This record gives sequence, structure tokens and C-alpha cells, in this order.
Amino acid sequence: MSTAFRRVLGLQLALALVLVVLYAVQPNSDVTAARADSVTTTRVGSAAGAVTDPAARAWQWLSRQLGPTTDVTSASTVTATRTYPTDWTGAVTGSFVPRGVTSPVTDTASLAVDRPTRVDASYAGVVEGHVTVPTTAGRWIVQAYRDTPTGRRQVPVQAQVDPQGRFAIDLGRATSPPAGRWALGLLDADHAFAPYGTAWPSAVYRNWVVRASVVTDATYPVDEQPARADGTFSFPTSRPGTKIFQLVDRTSGTVLAEQAPDYGLVRSVAGSDNVYAYDQALAVVAALAAGHPADDLVQGLIRLQRPDGGFVEVADVRNPAAAAPVTRTGICAIATYALLRAARAVPAADRADVLAAARSGVRWLLAQQRDDGLLGAGHGERRDDGTVDADAHPGWVSTEHNLDAWQTLHLATAVLPDTDTDSDGAVSPATVRQHADELRDAIVDRLWDAAAGRFRQGIAPDGTPDTADPLDVNSWGALFLHATGHDELAELALRHTAAFASSARRWSGYRAYYPQAAFPDAPANVWAEGTAGVAVAQQRVAGSDAGSALAALAQLQRPDGSLPCAAVADDRTGMTAAPCVAAAAWFVLATVPDGIWG
Repeated sequence: MSTAFRRVLGLQLALALVLVVLYAVQPNSDVTAARADSVTTTRVGSAAGAVTDPAARAWQWLSRQLGPTTDVTSASTVTATRTYPTDWTGAVTGSFVPRGVTSPVTDTASLAVDRPTRVDASYAGVVEGHVTVPTTAGRWIVQAYRDTPTGRRQVPVQAQVDPQGRFAIDLGRATSPPAGRWALGLLDADHAFAPYGTAWPSAVYRNWVVRASVVTDATYPVDEQPARADGTFSFPTSRPGTKIFQLVDRTSGTVLAEQAPDYGLVRSVAGSDNVYAYDQALAVVAALAAGHPADDLVQGLIRLQRPDGGFVEVADVRNPAAAAPVTRTGICAIATYALLRAARAVPAADRADVLAAARSGVRWLLAQQRDDGLLGAGHGERRDDGTVDADAHPGWVSTEHNLDAWQTLHLATAVLPDTDTDSDGAVSPATVRQHADELRDAIVDRLWDAAAGRFRQGIAPDGTPDTADPLDVNSWGALFLHATGHDELAELALRHTAAFASSARRWSGYRAYYPQAAFPDAPANVWAEGTAGVAVAQQRVAGSDAGSALAALAQLQRPDGSLPCAAVADDRTGMTAAPCVAAAAWFVLATVPDGIWG
């Protein structure tokens, strides 16, 4: 029986065990409490249906993380007249269509036109009508307007409403009115001639409004107007940023419809509109490994790439172009790895753009390599006041980053075309192989702690060893050592992961840190992503079915298919208990043979 066949058979048995364990677990107070902590978004129907496989349910949840987090409560639509660029500051117009919701009472205009029966845009005669509000002698003034593409503009023509509530206004007195259609409104003489009520001919839905906002580094409101009964809206100006339009029931605060751009980006944590490039890359790899469509996710990942080939650390899913210029080598490595996997999977006719982005990512990684063979941390630094120093070059070195980078460069030697040369934005596979070999040797020589039988966290800015002991550099490190022929060291690294075994809230698995000098108060916890990483290492290095680790992950899974980042939220080690993409993606990858770094 071949090793590959034994691995697949063992994985099938492990998944069977996962299902047995998952549905044998009886609810308890801790499980119920943890599930109550779940943050759920309902942009798309969230019922899992008949899907019972834990990994498939995790993927279902992950796929629902695509797009903004707004909880849209109806099938209504709101649509801008055209796609407005982010630098557009002029007028914006559009329409909305209520669906699946009962329209509220329509508030009619405060005045009505009796004659003529039709008032065209070119009409230049007398308009007669009456007000629909209580009449008070001398109170109401009829004001003429033109509704133009840039909004409603006042025209210097007015008429007094008589005591019986009737009026006659001569539109022919307007000289050179702006292009647009006529509108008539009331001014209240008893209140400083302020506009009153709803202008003719627009009736509006009571308590419904259309809101316009833009997204740059945050969401900024632009304007709000009553929702016209004719289903149209127009705002005279906008602001720079991604344009978002909503139809809102102001009484309940619910969003009935939203138009927001979909860039193919996942929300990394439930309830947040941020995407981390690391999570986007994991989603791509998980989709490819499990046989799900990945085109949108791949294009979303490319949108996170900077002109120099690196990838931003984090962005708002609604405006990735506004992301802060902070790049980290590990993130860029996994993002480039995902693009290389995608380039290998797509048909040749569709490969050019993906391969170009992957090449750019490889060149960025090679540019980070230091004289000692290791890769630096990246570019940019966030200051304490929230601003970013784009020119900063952190002096520390991360073992995890370098492990990621080697896996990526190793894959690049197999994916980049042999015709690539060291010119014209490309890099030859031979050159990549040379850099990968230098990196491989440097990782073992400089980051492995032979006395402790494990990897260190990295190198401090002053060049001294960073002796902190995190889980991932040992589980991922075991995969690296196994792939590079250091099987004895791989077994040591994998064995060391037992130090991170932990139980929290009656769940078992692995935590990111055990109590140590760097994290003396590290709590008992179960880190979903880290537990999945151990499962992959157990499968690959030890030939195990990783049944216990997979069962632990299945117990963490919530009814909607999501998995929390960790069982217990903890600021000291940067853990949240909210559902997150990384946990779901790693669960999928742990259940697919050679899902990642195979």
C-alpha cells in the first residue's frame, strides 16, 4: 500500500471519527455559552441545509464572509446610475426598488398642481394649484425650483398662497432657468421662510430614507434624503472614496437594501469589514484544495497587492485601495503561495494575470533576503498614534515568515515557466531555486535551537535570538524540516508541539503560547488555526490520521459552520473568540490531503 494511499485512507477514517465525535458531544453550559458568543451576519441566508460534513460546513460559512458586513433585511435593491470612481466628488444619482417588504404610507407633496395637467421641463407659463396643508393667511409662499443633475436649485420665482389655499405662479418669469425639470415647494413665512414639507411632484415614503456614504480609511456619511415614491434619488455632491448607497427604514434602523462594491474579499472576523491578506490567501488555498470556485477570491487577493509586489497587511473590504502601506513578509509569502497555486490550477488562457501577480510577489520576497540568507520582516510600521511610517524597515526577523517564504519559493521553482528570465519583471526558476536553497540553510543554521529541539520565534532587532516559543513555528517548522530532508529534526519539532496541548471550556486542542517569559500569563486556550496546523504536521510528518486534533476542531465548530479564532478571548496573546476565516480555512485544509505546503 503506497504512502499516499495510506494517507488518504487514514484521512477518511479520521473524518469519520470527527463526525462521530461531533454528534456524540452533548450540549453543556460551556458549549452553549461559547455558541452564544458567536457574532453572526445575515447578508445571505445562513442556513446550512442538509450539509453535515464539518469541513463542508466550515467552507459554507467562509464563503458567506464575502462582501460587506451590513445586515440587509429585504430583497430590495438600490442602484447608482453608474459606477462612480473613488475620486468622484460631483453629483450622484440612482434608483431603488422595494422587494419583499411592505412599502410604508406615502406622504404626498405639500401642494398639488391643478392646471395645466402636465408641466414639462420646457413649460414657461402659469401654474395653478392648491396646498395640501392647513391654510393660514399669509403663511405659505410657493417657491419654484429646477431639479438638475447636480441637485435641486432654486429659481427666483415665487407666489403667495391665498387664504383659500390656492396659488398661481408664472414660470415664464424665470430667465434662463438651469437645465432640469420643474419642482414647486412651500416656504413657511412664520418660520423664517424655511422650506416646509415635501415638494411637488415628489411624494416620499414615510420614514424611509436613502443614505449616501463613502469609505476611505473608515466610513463617512455624505448625505441623507427622504426616499421618493418614484424610486429615484439624487445627491448634489459626494466625497472621495468608495461610494455606498443604502435604503433605510429610519423607524427601525434596518437596512432594506445596500449597494456596496464586491471586490471578492472576505471579512476576516465576523462582524468586521476588514480583510487581512493572510486570511484572503488562506481562503484561496482552501478553495483550490477542496475543489471550490476560487476566481473571485483570487482577484480579491490581487487587489491587495501593492505596485512593488508586496501585499498590504489589512484593508477594508469596501475600499482595498485605501489600505495602509504596511507589508509583512509572512503575509506576502502566503499570498504569493496562493497565487502560485492558482496559476497552476487555472487554464492556460486565464493564467497570465495570476502568473504576473505571482511573479511580482516572488520578486518582492527575493528583495527582502538579507546577507545571512534570511528574509527581513517587511516594510512600514504603525505608530502609537495610529499613523503609519511607510518608510520604516523593522529590524526583527520572524521564523514563521521565513518558513512561509521557503514554501513559496520552493513552489515557485515548479510553477514559474522555464522561459522566465531575470529581466522584464520576471525571475528565472534557477534564480529562485538558488535563493530558496540559501534560505533553507539559513533557517536551520540561525533559527533552530538544537539544545531545546525546537525553532525559536526569530531574531530580535539587535541581532540576538528571540527565544520566545510559539506553536506555529514548530508545527509549520516540522513541515518545512520534513520537506527539506531533516526528518529527525522534523520529529523533534512535532514532538515539541505537545507542550502547547491545552484545554479550555471543556474543549481540547493546542494554544498559541504556554506560560513563558514572553507570555507569563498565557491562559489555557484552544487556538483553532494552530490546532489545525498541528493536525497537518501530524499527517505529513508522522503519518498519523490526526484524529484527535480534527475531532477537537469539530467540537469547536458552531451551528452556523464557523469556528472561533480561539476558545477564549485573550488580549495578552492577541486572541478573539469571534468566528474567523483563518480558523475555517485551516480546518478545511487539515481535512484535504496535501491541502497546503504539500
